[in-house]
Amino acid sequence: MDMTGKDSLQQAIELARAGETQRASVILAAHLRREPRDARAWLLLSYTLDEPERQLYALRRVLAIEPGNWAARAELARRTAAPAAVAAPSEPPQLPAPAGPAAPPPAPGPAPLPPWLPARRARARVSPSLLIGILLVSILALLALAAPLIAPTPEGESSGIIPHYGVSPLPTPPSAEHPLGLLPNQYDLLYGLVWGARRAFVAGLLVTAARLLLGVALGLLSGYAGGWLDSLLMRITDGFLSFPIMAAAMVMVSLYGVELFMFPDGISRLVPAREESIVVAALVIFGWMSYARLIRGNLLAEREKEYIQAARAVGLRPLRIALRHMLPNASEGLFVLAASDIGAVVVLLATFAFLGFFTSPFGFMEADWGQMLSAARNWIINSSGGALKYWYTFLPVSAAIILFSLGWNLIGDSLRDTLDPYLH
Repeated sequence: MDMTGKDSLQQAIELARAGETQRASVILAAHLRREPRDARAWLLLSYTLDEPERQLYALRRVLAIEPGNWAARAELARRTAAPAAVAAPSEPPQLPAPAGPAAPPPAPGPAPLPPWLPARRARARVSPSLLIGILLVSILALLALAAPLIAPTPEGESSGIIPHYGVSPLPTPPSAEHPLGLLPNQYDLLYGLVWGARRAFVAGLLVTAARLLLGVALGLLSGYAGGWLDSLLMRITDGFLSFPIMAAAMVMVSLYGVELFMFPDGISRLVPAREESIVVAALVIFGWMSYARLIRGNLLAEREKEYIQAARAVGLRPLRIALRHMLPNASEGLFVLAASDIGAVVVLLATFAFLGFFTSPFGFMEADWGQMLSAARNWIINSSGGALKYWYTFLPVSAAIILFSLGWNLIGDSLRDTLDPYLH
């Protein structure tokens, strides 16, 4: 490109910044008639045109010249809501006319797919781990949805409380009436297992969604702003990372997990309260950091790319650039991390329940896998030495927790292998 071409591009950028996009598009069109293979000029032109058809044509010209230009590919995919590899139109739209006569540019050919994309699609179709993970999660999801049919709630009772059929402290083996047996104090294992699956999905998805939203918001602010604000937010993130999540949750429960309750004898006592809500809050407050660091790192790589500079050159607002241009292209690995996080959250909640954090002071047991394991802890190895004599008190629930976590982790790992272009 000669100095005249550089001057015309600079002049077009300055006009676009001043809001005179029509004049900028005329200058760019004249430049492109002299140098039709200038991909940067075509990309800038797509931001100065008003008609969507002309914008798409300019983006397709970029891909025809540089098939590896992911900025143009991502922008084209966003504008068309379709795969970015779309064939160029047979009749290109008319560009703004320059001051003097010039020959029309040659019609571009279709933008080819990146070489690793067909392999990625094939890998997604045949990945055994992805299929197994989806199968495990789907089975547990169907179990949770069919809970009212598999284990109906007794009339007048809450669906979140496991019904019990006696007061015997000994577990009862499986029978026709209770296919998985009864826990100590005769709590129905089948009811707790299926309704606990619904509870696990709700808790895992809500906690992970809250972590993701908080982490993405802070990571987006840190990565886009840069400077002292980026340093401050990252130091805060490092500070939260220094707290073990188990210890942080225990401290929060000990400080805020009791309340004064008036018993029927007229005496007020401190009893455990809101323990599960406090633990859930602790999992969110001390679990967003990996999302923030992931988004921030991706944004640092994106914000200096050409399409972001072009968006700034035409005067787009920073919030629009961050949300509509940078965030979609900086989300690599986000959903992989979220999928793996769902299983980890449920395991952590079950661990806290097993340690006795969610025990009700009024004697009932909630349909929660961790509370059920906590009730069965004394029967895993009994005094007579029969390690599996009371297998039904802990094996079905333990298997449900393992399969839930395994399914989500398989999905997360398979998505990473499928979506990471560097692995192909």
